[in-house]
Amino acid sequence: MNAQTQTLPAPTLKQAENGTVRISQLSDPTDAEVPNGHGALAGDQIELFLKRTQGTSWTSGAIAITHQHVGKPIAFAIPKSAFAVGVVAGEQATLTYKITKPSRIEVISSQAKFKLEP
Repeated sequence: MNAQTQTLPAPTLKQAENGTVRISQLSDPTDAEVPNGHGALAGDQIELFLKRTQGTSWTSGAIAITHQHVGKPIAFAIPKSAFAVGVVAGEQATLTYKITKPSRIEVISSQAKFKLEP
């Protein structure tokens, strides 16, 4: 598999405020979104990744892109536990997504960065 970094828009986390995620205020699950402009086409697959500087990472699992997804935002539900388990005040987290083409070429998005607060 070949990974390519392009200028794909970063995903968003709806409950983040000014780059900070207050875990005590998160809904469960919390909504993340890959904005339109992601460039995914029918037949592609998309995955969302949450990586923390401490604690475990979380992956959405692949979603097959259909004609209904093309050119539209794609919503993901992240369990609150992905943010909360073992969180340390001031910890950092990033959200990215990967689009895998049928040819197995992978395109990775820009990162959305967040500070985690209990």
